[in-house]
Amino acid sequence: MVTAEVEVKRRQCSLVAGMLFGVGWLVFIDSIVNFNACWDRVDYGDPCQWGRAPVNGTHTPHGTPAPSPESNNIWPMPDWPIPAWVPGQGPHTTTPAPPPPHGGWEPISGRYKIVYVPGIFAMMALFMVNSVNAQDLSEDHTETAVGAVPGALKLWLSGGMTLGIVAVIMAIWSYVDVWARHDDIKDGPGSAAITQSLLIVISAAVFFVARAIGSDEGWGQDPLL
Repeated sequence: MVTAEVEVKRRQCSLVAGMLFGVGWLVFIDSIVNFNACWDRVDYGDPCQWGRAPVNGTHTPHGTPAPSPESNNIWPMPDWPIPAWVPGQGPHTTTPAPPPPHGGWEPISGRYKIVYVPGIFAMMALFMVNSVNAQDLSEDHTETAVGAVPGALKLWLSGGMTLGIVAVIMAIWSYVDVWARHDDIKDGPGSAAITQSLLIVISAAVFFVARAIGSDEGWGQDPLL
């Protein structure tokens, strides 16, 4: 019979696992919501103070022409219309191109949508790992699980652990190769995806350990009720 002490340990570990899982998703969702809210309001007061996005990986803001090497002007020229002489037509006034929408910042679209994948993989890993009972991995308890084969269960468990590692690696890769390499998008969601996948994978391991505590005594009995 499961003792009260064992059941308390199980519940405490399960609570820690649930908190890690919730914090991971909370960090990721908050990052996505904050990113979209700031991106939508860049042209309307810019409350997040993003400013203008760099151009082509440089720190020259969109809509600002780069100064010519020959220019010796001490004071910057205002954005007044510049008259230009067109042969046969006389002087014409040219105006600078309007700045791009949203300050030139990129939204979460296209290749940046990969930020959602690591969390999905980490969730799949959590369910795969915790669909296996630790006691069923032993030959001594094979008869207690209907249709259980220890070798197949170990392979399934290894697959879940591998998927969790892949989720973390993918989150790190997407941040380094996609988010951090481009200056025209804020990298907050990319770093949040790393935190999310790490916390979900850790919560999967903690929950598996919680379910394995006292597994030789049996599972499903509740001496506290």
